[in-house]
Amino acid sequence: VESEVSTQVRGIEALERRGREFRGQAGRKIEELSRAESRLRRRITEAKQVAEELERRKFDSQKELTKADATTKAILASSSPDTRRLLAASEIAGAAKASLRETEAALARQYERIEEMTEESKRLIRQIHHYRERLSEQTDAFDAQLREGRKELARRADVTQRINDDLHAVSAALTQRLRGRPECLTLLEELPMLESRLPGVSA
Repeated sequence: VESEVSTQVRGIEALERRGREFRGQAGRKIEELSRAESRLRRRITEAKQVAEELERRKFDSQKELTKADATTKAILASSSPDTRRLLAASEIAGAAKASLRETEAALARQYERIEEMTEESKRLIRQIHHYRERLSEQTDAFDAQLREGRKELARRADVTQRINDDLHAVSAALTQRLRGRPECLTLLEELPMLESRLPGVSA
């Protein structure tokens, strides 16, 4: 029984060690993914700020183009169009169109980048949730095994104690019956030493 108790204790210690190792590994992975996701969120925020600036540039280009077109129409509608003013308005309109095309292309690239980073952020968040769920499930499983192991250890320790108590009782009864018999003197002297070898008893 004593060897069974020792085996049970070693099993519990091994289970506790595996639990600590798993929690450590899962915790480090969650921390690593959380840091990566946090960095990505900062990059998304910065990218959105760039997109907002591009939207303002797009609005300004559209406004400039609308103004240049209105000026061109007004000049052409007059009875004697001013060629120099018409040329200047056309140049302004051309520059506004070029700026608008460039800004719209940059915006498209920026929104595509934001979408890609957002999807990557979602993927990292799913991974974090997965590891957290797995950590919770495995922790519950380890705790359940430890409870069962400790319960079994207590049962075996109780069995060991009962056996010891029975042996002590037998020894006491034997000592009482043999005391006073010269032929049993040597045995009676050895009984305390034999009892000290029982589990849980010190000399």
